[in-house]
Amino acid sequence: MSESITSITLDLTAIGVEAHDLPIAPKSPRFLSKVRLTRVYLGPLASGTVTLGNIHVIDIDSDEIHRGQRATTYRAKLRLNDESATQVVLKIVKHYVDRAPDAKVFESEASRYENELSAFQGDIVPPCFGFFRSNCNGLWISCLVLQYCGEPMDMDFSEMDKRYQYKTLAKLARIHDLGLYHGDFHEPNVLDHNGEPLIIDFERTKNHDCDRDIMTIGQYRPFQQDFGCIEIYRVIGEMELWRSPYFCIDDRPIERSEVNSAEDIYTKIKFDPASDPCNPIINFVREMVEEIIEEKKEMAEELRQMDEEDRRILEPLMVWPDMYSNFVSR
Repeated sequence: MSESITSITLDLTAIGVEAHDLPIAPKSPRFLSKVRLTRVYLGPLASGTVTLGNIHVIDIDSDEIHRGQRATTYRAKLRLNDESATQVVLKIVKHYVDRAPDAKVFESEASRYENELSAFQGDIVPPCFGFFRSNCNGLWISCLVLQYCGEPMDMDFSEMDKRYQYKTLAKLARIHDLGLYHGDFHEPNVLDHNGEPLIIDFERTKNHDCDRDIMTIGQYRPFQQDFGCIEIYRVIGEMELWRSPYFCIDDRPIERSEVNSAEDIYTKIKFDPASDPCNPIINFVREMVEEIIEEKKEMAEELRQMDEEDRRILEPLMVWPDMYSNFVSR
């Protein structure tokens, strides 16, 4: 059964608001210590939702988690009842004009959580407690409240272990399958939640009809125009999950996937080894063919021995190619 908070009460001084920030002076300094922000419902409530009413935000950490171009983020707690408090993240925008451009972008992000991503809270994205806003003596405060679900990744995509890369990539692909292009998918926007990646920061998200090709993890990198989706293509590349697709002879690129013998290379570079048997290019071609054949054996063997859990994670995204089946060690 889901629960709905209708408003939150928080201490404005804890989020850096002082009396001189307010266009209209408060009647009492106590105003700053107890301000209520009202819930703005941006999506439908689930059937059977229980309304909790006003909830107090406590223990706001005045040290910001992050200060972005639009919003500032804090850690805090929600006192849901007398016995327990839930750790949350407050993402806050302050503005002097109602529906200012920054506020509209922020509200659009909140709307994603309550609509397209609502069924995936806790799985792909953190649980969302709602979007709240109020006019505080001429200063508008907008606040997105998310459950605290760990810290951002402190390593590059390429440094993650393979399974974590696969999980992250699979969740990004599911977001694309929901019709969303994240728009700012980088390491700081991936949280590590007890070993599971959760994705945040949908300020730049836009609607998207993903045209990606089927992924071939561990295989040769396709050309971007062949693969399609720019965002997923970039992330796979940054994770270093593809191999270099070509090599060069005399500045002429040759696709490794199309090489199975020396004759394949000679045909592409228009060279007849019988006409110049001492040409050093012959040794280079022989060594390159041996390297590529060994590489294809390795690629096929890696796919054959892939862990069942990794296969399960990647199953909806990948095609399991048989193009290298002749090279698999029996």
